[in-house]
Parts: sequence; structure tokens; C-alpha cells
Amino acid sequence: MYAHYEPSEQVFVNREKHLEWMDNALTQCHDQSLVLHLHGIGGIGKTALLEHWKHTIETSLLLDCNRVTHLFDRLEILARNAAQLGIQLRRFDLLWSIRLRFIKGIEPAKEPGRTWAYDVIKPLPFIGSLVNISKAIHTIGGKLKDRLKHKFGDVSDWLNNRLGSEYSEKLLEILWKDPRHAEFLFLDALLEDLNARKNKDLSLLFLFDHMEDVDIERLQWRYRGRNISEVELWFIFLSSLQNVVGVTASRRRLPGHIKESITIEELEVTELDTKSCHQLLAERGVTETNLQTQITSVGGGNPFILHTICDMNELGKLSLDDIESLRADTLEQVRIKTWRRLFNQAKDLSAIIDRAGLLPFFNREIMNIITPTMKSADWDQILHLSFIQDRGDGTWTLHTLARELVLAELGNALPRLVSEVATLLEQAAADSADPTYRGLAISAKILIDEPSAINECCNFAQKLWEEFRLQDAISMINLIPYKTEESHAIIKWLRGQLVGNLYRVAEAEQDFLEALLLFKKFTDKEPEKFLPYLIWTNFWLLNIFSMTSQFVQVEEIIQQNYQLITRLSKMQPEPILGFQDLNNTFLVWHYHRYAHFLMVMERYNEAEAAFKKSYEISQDGLKTDPSYVTDVNLNLYNLILLYLESGRYSEAESTLQEMVSVLSEYFSRRPSEEAELIPLITFGSKYSILLSTGEFEKEIEEFKEIFKSAHKYFDIKTDKRFLWYSTLFFLRLGIMLKRTNRLTEADDAFEEALEFVRIGYEKEPRTFIQIYGMLLNSLAIFQCQQNRISEATSGFHESLNIFRQLADQTPELYLPYLAQAINNYAIHLRQTGNLKQAESAIREALIIRRKRAEKNPDYYLYQVASSLNNMGVILAEAKKLHKARDALFEAYQLRKPLFEKAPKLYSQDYATTLTNLGLIMKRLEKLQKAEQYYQEAISIWEPLVAKAPETYHRYLTQSLGNLAFLHSVKKDSSDAFDSIMKKLQKLGVSSLPKNEVWIENAEEYFRIPD
Repeated sequence: MYAHYEPSEQVFVNREKHLEWMDNALTQCHDQSLVLHLHGIGGIGKTALLEHWKHTIETSLLLDCNRVTHLFDRLEILARNAAQLGIQLRRFDLLWSIRLRFIKGIEPAKEPGRTWAYDVIKPLPFIGSLVNISKAIHTIGGKLKDRLKHKFGDVSDWLNNRLGSEYSEKLLEILWKDPRHAEFLFLDALLEDLNARKNKDLSLLFLFDHMEDVDIERLQWRYRGRNISEVELWFIFLSSLQNVVGVTASRRRLPGHIKESITIEELEVTELDTKSCHQLLAERGVTETNLQTQITSVGGGNPFILHTICDMNELGKLSLDDIESLRADTLEQVRIKTWRRLFNQAKDLSAIIDRAGLLPFFNREIMNIITPTMKSADWDQILHLSFIQDRGDGTWTLHTLARELVLAELGNALPRLVSEVATLLEQAAADSADPTYRGLAISAKILIDEPSAINECCNFAQKLWEEFRLQDAISMINLIPYKTEESHAIIKWLRGQLVGNLYRVAEAEQDFLEALLLFKKFTDKEPEKFLPYLIWTNFWLLNIFSMTSQFVQVEEIIQQNYQLITRLSKMQPEPILGFQDLNNTFLVWHYHRYAHFLMVMERYNEAEAAFKKSYEISQDGLKTDPSYVTDVNLNLYNLILLYLESGRYSEAESTLQEMVSVLSEYFSRRPSEEAELIPLITFGSKYSILLSTGEFEKEIEEFKEIFKSAHKYFDIKTDKRFLWYSTLFFLRLGIMLKRTNRLTEADDAFEEALEFVRIGYEKEPRTFIQIYGMLLNSLAIFQCQQNRISEATSGFHESLNIFRQLADQTPELYLPYLAQAINNYAIHLRQTGNLKQAESAIREALIIRRKRAEKNPDYYLYQVASSLNNMGVILAEAKKLHKARDALFEAYQLRKPLFEKAPKLYSQDYATTLTNLGLIMKRLEKLQKAEQYYQEAISIWEPLVAKAPETYHRYLTQSLGNLAFLHSVKKDSSDAFDSIMKKLQKLGVSSLPKNEVWIENAEEYFRIPD
């Protein structure tokens, strides 16, 4: 085994030309760096040469391109090796630490010589925890720039030269969404650091093994006016280093175009001569001259064969006849015979090696799983075989030729053995959270049926995804040694979805664009198979571009995708990930995504039409395919939200009834217990409408039963959907309990909601951040009313921070949420005596809402009225009575027509403003007008109390109390006063309240997308 030999000149025989070349190169590179490419057939000794130089030349860095497949990972290996040589990588390590912390959300490893950048990057958050990337980049970039200037001026200057004066912000932006630029920047940083090393007189040796595994076909980088591949990228890097010798090894010669602009010397590694063969054999313990001659004659000077024969000799002394029996007409035949003889001779090892050959790597634990009968002596003996290679991380692999021989020799037995090994690994995976075992099982299955194995990989990754184990899914698919371009495209497509959900936008975009190019190529040949992948990839790119607010690209892709979907409709496409009816599924997705885009663009009428079209298609599909139930519910729910946001409550109610009807029909064809899920599915929509009537009391216990029933079918800790529903349920339950004055129970419900949302936020921050902000705001309102001022203030601040960042990122979508949060905070400020701040806050909310209402009055005027009502209260408390009157009267004018149109839905809001108008008129000494407003408000509250006393009792008592105060100052109103006090006594109020009361609109419920 090459990795275990003791380095010495005697180990390498007949390589004087190569060794002499290296000696000369290390001297000549002081003047000009040199690049050498070794090529030769498998097993000829290329890796042995590189390993020899690695062990005998202290300033060498080795990269195995077969083992390390991603460009960033290759960069990290080189950087780690450089740090071990004592080279400080000030530029590279800083960029690398920022990338790990900001993009991947992990702490940089505290490796010797590479911890210096920690103080700079520790304030950086994980990008997936940020709700507003653009604002975060600006804020964090400023802090990062200050730290760099203060502590690392040279790095600051370098970044300034590369990226301009706003380099810190530009750097974070590049890392986030410009992968090709980032890769060039990292290469440049490593290059600059290596060329700026303190001991520049010391020559470095860069060794790249298995260069054939570096992509030479896809021209993904742009350099000096032309597109280049990764192979060319590395040769450009090597040729740009100073006082460096670069050596790459591959089975192939380099294509001519690579050597046109770069000076690269090529050397072939050939068979050993007779003298060298004898010398190698003597080193391996074969000292008898006749035996050496016979082995040399049979082995043809191929080092792999010679070492394999020596392995045989160590297991049992060989005779001349034994060696002669290996002779054949071709080198390949000799290799096969030698291999067979070795394992006929070592039958105990044969089964172990066969199993090891099915995997990309193994260790003792893995081998114990797939070969339960393996003994310690067997393991020790295997590690001494020449074709077992140490990967340097506690795992081993077979030499490439050895693995090829294993697979070839297994022949028809390969499927049986793969099945056995995969089953053992899957059993181990069932008892472990480590995705490695399942990834290795799929890797083995690829050997007999790559398409099926890749499909299994996709399905298992989807399962991990549903369990929040996104990083495990990524780790699993990174193990898969796919061979075909088709598998490459599918794996990139799958990985893009996973990293995209971790908000690693640059990586996701890179994966999707790479997959897109391949799917376009395949679609030309097999459209029925690959057109669905092409369309699906476009849907994901829509998400990526929406995240980065590239709305022009979004609309372009929407239109392009519709053309592709139309083309697909004329075919019978193959299913993907369980989606059978892809034609209709894609149409549903198209109209639904388009509707959301139109909502962001505030084109509401078009959005409504698109949601209805998506619903129409999904409803039709539900007749034969149960998977459409999610789309049906989602479209109807979005329509209900659209109607509620625009005040079209009657349409929202009718849509809810349609939802219940459609789902009831659907579940009537399912197992009876599944019908229990209907209330849970329709719960959000029903609550959204019920919120406006306040008739909660009779529903609370029913809602509790809904949760208990649904809990039987879901695991809260692992099912993202139910974790989401659980958060919403307890948030809504808390609001209902609070409004019906069951305060202790309300507190418990809010705490339950917090527990669930924190679990979700920890697992998928981007998914749960919005509902987290909503819950914090609603809980703060409750805490404020409980006089828990400090807790309320903290909750309001955290909620506002969330919504400000969300609104900064996507204002079209999140400004309404921000305005609502500000509206609620203004009430808190007024109630705690901070009138100046309260007025400033409510004006900000009102400005946002007025601007929205200018474009879409039907959707936003009712929100304007809410803030006007609260502004009137704040201004009145600030003694600005006339301005307060104007604000309240405008609110009254907006709410009155809404009340007249839909009294059931708008009565509470209208009565609130009437009560406040009564109070402001009293303070302006317009007592008759004040009484008129109070009486009208009371006439609205009384029937509401009759229907839902727990909800509306306090509002009626507040209006009656205010009216009693009014009559207490009128000289001719004693009878009226007595009448009012009797009404108050019936409501449980025995004496005149101490103060008159304002009624503000605390909007504790946000329109939450279930």
C-alpha cells in the first residue's frame, strides 16, 4: 500500500527522469513557476510518484481530485495544507471564515494557524436567520469594514482594490448570490496569500492527483474574454503562482487548447524496466533471482501488477509455476488473472474486498456492518494490501484499478452482493441518525441500476427534508458517486432545492443553473422525460429570483415556463417524486406562483383571476388524484385571505363554505378517520372570518378538540406542517381566550405557541420568521393589557425589528405587516405615557397605509380607518382636540359605509369609532353630539353582547360608562343617568367608573398564510 511505505529513494525505481525533473524544477521555479502534467494508464504509478514527492518534499501540498469533488472543497484542502506549512492566508482565511459563518451557518474550525480571523467574523449572523438580506448586508458590511480597517489594513486594501470602496457590502453580496465571482475571488485570495508568503525563497510543490475527475467540458467561468472549464481554471491558478512547481496527474493527455496560453510540460509515466522491476520486488521481499525474472516477464513492468503479485507472495510463497500460470497475451488479462489468483489464495479476504469494492470509501465500522464475520486479523491484513489507499481522514478506499477488477470479477453475482450490502447498510441506517449509511447503500445500488438509485436518493432526501433534516439530506447526496450526466443534473436539481431552503442562495442558483443547462440538452433528445425537470427547475429559479427581488427575471421565467408547460401538455411525461399528473400539476403551480407574483406587484384583480384558475384546475384533478387536495385548499385559502385583506367578507365566507364542501366530498372517499382532518385544514380560514364577529366562546372547546384529533395523526417535532399548524392554533386560541377574558388559559396558549414556533424557527428560520414576528406582536398586546410592561416592550421591539427587515427586503409584500405592528406599538406607547413617540409611530403606520390605499382603496381603506381611530385617541390625550376630532371623523366616514354594507362584519370597528367620537365631542363641549354618538355605539354593542357576551361585554360597559360621565355633568339628565347606571348594574358594574375610556384598535391578529 503506497500510503504506508517508508519514503526513500529505493522505493522509486526507474523514475529517475521524473525525480531529476523535479529536482531541476524546484531550482528553476525561483525564476519562473513550472507546471507539469503526468499521464499514463491506470496502475502505472502516477499516484505513487505524487505520494513520494508529498512525503519527501516538506513544502508540498497534495489534492486528490477524485476524493474531493467540489471546487470550494478543493480550495479548502489546499488552504489547510498551506496552513500546516506555516503559511498565513490572511485574505483567504478571512473570506473562508465569512463564507462559513454568513452563508453556511457554521463556525470555522479552530485549526492551528487559522484562528486569527475569528474576532472579525464572530458578529456575522447566519444568512438563513436573517429576514432581510439587503439591509443586513448594508448593516453588517459597515461593521465588517470597520473591523477590517482597524485590525487588518492590508486585507482591507486588497478588497478595496478588487471590489471598490464599498467592498465589505459587495463581498457579502457576492457570497450570497454570485457564485462564479465568489470562486474567482477565493482563488485570487489564495493566490495572493501564497505569493505574499514570508519565506518567498522557499519553493512550494502543488500536487493534483486524478485530474481526469475535474470537469473539462462545462465552460462555466469567464476569463480574459473567453469561457473556460474548471481544469483550465486550475492550470491558470498554478501558472500564476510564484516560486511554485505544479504537478497534475491524469490517465489522459491534456487537450491542445489548454496549452495554447499556458506553458505546460507533459511527461508520460511508463512501465518499469527489468532492473527497476527487480529492485521493486526486492523491496517487497521477493529476493530470488529466478522468481524476480519470472514476475517481471509476466507483469510487463506494470507496478500495480507487481505489487499485487507481491501481496500474493506475502500470503503464501509463490513458485515459478505459480507465476507462469498468470501469463497472458495482454496486460489487462494478466491483471485479471493475478487478481483472481490473489483471492483464490486469500479466500477469507475475498468476501471483504468484494464488499469494500462496492463503496466509495469504508472504515472498520462500515466493514463490520457489511461483513459481520470479519475478524480483527482480517482487517489488519487488508490494510497492508498494496491497493488499499488511506484517505487520511480515518477512511480507506480501493485503488481505482482494484475497484474496477472487483466489479468485473463479480459479474452476474454483482446484483446479489449489492442487494446484500445495501440491505445491511439500510438496517444500520434505521438505527442511526447518521445519513452516511443510507448514502453508502444508494452508492452501492448505483453500480447495478443508476437511474433507480438516483430516484431512491431523491425520495429519501425528500423524506429527510420533511423531517427538517436538510443538512443531513445534503450530506447524504454529497456521498453519491454518480457517473452519468443525467444523474449529475438530477443531483444538482435536488441539491439546489435543499440549499435553497437553507437560504444559501448563491449555491442554490449555481446548482439550478447547472442543472438547467443539462436538462435543456436532454430535453432536445427525450422531451417526455426531461421537460418536466426543466419546468420544475424554472419554478425553483422563480423562488431564487423572488428572494433576491429580481422581479423582471421572475416575470420572464413565468412566461417562458408557461410555453414549456403548454408544450408538455401534448405529451405523456414520466412522473417525478410521486407526481403523476405533471401536466395539470404544473399548470396549478404556474397560476398559483403567478398569482403570488401579481399580489407582490399589487395587481390584485389579476391575482384573483390566477388563483381561481389554479383552483379550477386543481379541483378538476382532485376527482381522480388525491394529491391535489393540498393545492385545492391552498388556492381557496389564498382567495379567502385576498378577500379578507380587501374587506370582501361575504366572498370570504362563501369561499370558506366552498372549501368545506370540496374537502368533505374529498374525504368521503377516504378512510373514515381522515375526515377528522377537515376541521384542521379549514381551521385557519374559519377563524379568519370568525375573528370579525367575535363569537368565540362557543367555538373554543370545539377548536381544542380539533387539535386533539389532529394530534393523533401527526408528530409535532418532525412534521413541519403540523408544527406550523400547532403554532397557529395556540396563537389563535390565545387570542380567543383573551377576548373572552379567560386570561390564565390565554397566557398558557401563547406560551405553547412560542414553544412550537421556536422549534420551527431553529429548524427553518426562513419559514417560521414571519409567524414568529406575528406571535411576538400579539403576545406583547396581551402582556401590555396584563400590565407586564417590560415584557410587552421587549416583544414589540423584537417584532418590529423582524417586520422592518422583512419590509425592507420585500416591501410590496411586508409593508402591510409592518404597518400593523407599528399600529399596535403606538397603542402601547400611548398607554405607557409616551405620547410623542406614540404620535410619531401612528403617523408612520398611517403613511404606509394611505400609500397602499391610494393604489387599492378597496383593500386598504379599512386599515387606514383603524390607524386613524388610534391616532385620534393619541392626539386627544396630547390635548390636540381638534386634530383628534378630525382623525376620528375621517375614520367614522371610512367605517360607516363598510358597516352599512356588511354590518355583521364591521360593527365592532364602527362602534369603536362612535364611542371615541362621543368622548372627543364631550371634551369639545358638544354634549348633544357626544350623546348621539354614544347612543348609536351602544345600540350596536347591545345585540353583539347578546350573541357573544364574553367578547363584547367590556366594550358595552365602556360606552355606557362614558355616557354616564356625560350625563353626570348635564344638569337636566338625572333620569337618563339613573337609567344608564341600572344598565351598568345589570352588567355587573355597581358604580360609576373612575375614568372615561378610549377604545383603540389593537390588531392582534395578522392574516397568516396557513
